[in-house]
Amino acid sequence: VVGILTYNSSSMSSASGVVYTEDGNIITNDHIYSEIANAKFVVTLSNDISYPATFVAGDQKSDIAVIKIEGASDLTPASFGKSDEVKAGDKVIAIGTPNGFSNSVTAGIVSAANRRIRNVSTNSGSSTQTTSTYTMRVIQTDASLNHGNSGGALVNMKGQVVGINSSKIVLDSYEGICFAIPSNDAVKVAKSLIENKKVVGRARLGISYTEVTTAKSIINDIATFIIVALQWVTSSPRLTARLSLQQMLHLMLSLINPQATVSRSKFIQNLPVHITLIPLNYSKTKVCRVTLLKM
Repeated sequence: VVGILTYNSSSMSSASGVVYTEDGNIITNDHIYSEIANAKFVVTLSNDISYPATFVAGDQKSDIAVIKIEGASDLTPASFGKSDEVKAGDKVIAIGTPNGFSNSVTAGIVSAANRRIRNVSTNSGSSTQTTSTYTMRVIQTDASLNHGNSGGALVNMKGQVVGINSSKIVLDSYEGICFAIPSNDAVKVAKSLIENKKVVGRARLGISYTEVTTAKSIINDIATFIIVALQWVTSSPRLTARLSLQQMLHLMLSLINPQATVSRSKFIQNLPVHITLIPLNYSKTKVCRVTLLKM
């Protein structure tokens, strides 16, 4: 685990990172330079030797970025574990450089290994700025994170990195709700950033959904159901023609729950679903009501 100083001529900020390759690729968070224009980087290793680093690539949606130490060789990469083996109740350790204190360690317990949190990505074009809301899959833990921990390692009891520390809820009424990006996701994104300077193979189905849960149905005295808005991509008729409504619903359910299996389909069978088909560049909306059947 390394310390990272992000700076420009007028400001600076501290963060952390994890050594990914022997030749100096460092995994960290994408947000560490979001408020520092034309950011430059200095990386300090565990032996307190510092090196300049260059920006490789970053990805807002996953909050993963890669920087590379200039002229580095024979570094010792971190050992990455399988984040899909992390379970609620596991003991973990967060390692980072909060406030410049290198190799600071806090311990905690995993509350959820597959928590979904909402995040916002802003992309600026030549004349427009678009903002999209999306969900991130994270590991929730109570291992304390402070300013400068971003990009550091969440480690299991075997010394393996199972997450990249990313964020926490900062409100007076909350304490100990911290999040880390699962190592499986972080490594996959980092590899793509190194090889392609961007994340490749990411698809967008074009749907959004709102689930009326049992609790909401009781409070509002309505039935439980799912409202799905589907953008029908008319410019790609061959793509949309391949997906039947049943296939689209099954795919939508997989997005709602990435670990969806046949048992998930059985669990929600006969659950009313409101489907809204929204053709792009078309003013009318087709709404139909269907019931999921056993697959």
